[in-house]
Amino acid sequence: VGRGGGFGSINLGRNTTSLFVNTLIFNAFGDSFGYSPSIRHYFTSGTVTGDTGWSNSVKYSSPKFGGASFTAHAAEAGAAGDGKNYGLSGLYFGGPLALGFAWESVKVGSSVADTKTWQLGASYDLKAVKLFGQYGKVDNSSTNNDYKIAGLGLSAPLGAGKALFQWGRISPKTGSNRTTISL
Repeated sequence: VGRGGGFGSINLGRNTTSLFVNTLIFNAFGDSFGYSPSIRHYFTSGTVTGDTGWSNSVKYSSPKFGGASFTAHAAEAGAAGDGKNYGLSGLYFGGPLALGFAWESVKVGSSVADTKTWQLGASYDLKAVKLFGQYGKVDNSSTNNDYKIAGLGLSAPLGAGKALFQWGRISPKTGSNRTTISL
């Protein structure tokens, strides 16, 4: 359920998180859970908790100010009465350059109770090739482990489709580093 107008929009219910949106925008493979190193390192490696969408949430999305916009969202406590989720993001789209920042604090999660995450993202469209970059950090209080996550990618028009490349690296404070490459 939502309402929008000149003030922006407010949506209630299950909302996609700003961190997930930022991750989609700033990697060559977009929302591919199978091929995107960024999606795999943030959302399927046990690092970020709270899922890609939050139930029982409210999300405000601002109108665009030039090329800039922002969001703020929160999710209520789960059935067990545990904490709340909060998130903020800012995006800028100006010609070939796009920039993004997302932050979230999760205390209502499906597998781990408490993580704080931030991510910076950028892309630049040179027409012959579009470049992507991400860098972020996940602090997981429940497992007492922190993760640094980086990604670089590109997409290039190829016939009716695109050639895609994405490199990603997850570096935990405890445990082995992992590099994932998709082409």
